[in-house]
Amino acid sequence: MKRLTISLLASFAAVAALGAATAHVAHAVSAVVATPAAPTSADHLDALWNDAGTAYYAGDFASAAALYDSIELSGQISARLYYNKGNALFKMGKIGESILYYSKAQKLAPADDDIRHNLAIASGLTRNRIEPLPEFFLRRWIRGTASLLNGNGWAITSLILFALALAGALLYLLPFGRTVRRAGFWGGVAAIVLLVFAFSFAQIAYTEAKYPSSGIVTTPSASVKSSPDSSGTDLFVLAEGDRVEIRDAMDEWSEITIANGNRGWIRSAAVSVID
Repeated sequence: MKRLTISLLASFAAVAALGAATAHVAHAVSAVVATPAAPTSADHLDALWNDAGTAYYAGDFASAAALYDSIELSGQISARLYYNKGNALFKMGKIGESILYYSKAQKLAPADDDIRHNLAIASGLTRNRIEPLPEFFLRRWIRGTASLLNGNGWAITSLILFALALAGALLYLLPFGRTVRRAGFWGGVAAIVLLVFAFSFAQIAYTEAKYPSSGIVTTPSASVKSSPDSSGTDLFVLAEGDRVEIRDAMDEWSEITIANGNRGWIRSAAVSVID
């Protein structure tokens, strides 16, 4: 029993260290995701939102998009803003840019059904049909689970699980009855396991927010070269709205891969990063 108690105390010491790291990740994710607002008055922002909505419902989608641009430039970044701007761009026939802004919105609100629905519709209108490579089930599960919440959501979840793990430790170590202590022990162990997963997902979200690696082709078409120069061999052509993963950059060129595993170099100006 003494050995078990020492092992449990060591585990909870590790949890305490992990909790401190989680708090750091939570702060870091907030710093990355939250964009400082410019000194724009609330009344002016409300007027921009109202004018943008009025323009959109009047069919003046270009004016609506321009007004949403003004809100974005003020620093008032949100999933709602990106979603509405994506709708205006979609109505203007700018499929690539609408996919870009729907993707930005989904990054901030991954569980939103409206964003997911409109992104699927816009993506279905792209000219290319790129078949993705088969994905290892564990990687697919990690990616799918991590996308359920944004970085802040996973960081908050980690902190809650950390608190539950500490509560479990107290129930086990304090002089309660055997049933309560057993519940505290196993509840603490379960909270630790879930905390490790939640903390990992928070770190994944933090890395993706700080180092965006995905982009959308926003030009009508773009040739992908074998090397980062105009004389390189044409490997394949991407169409507006195609999604790419950015691996490297050199001067005015970016090395990219697409869902089917093909890779090459594309002019950076042809791709807008989902940041």
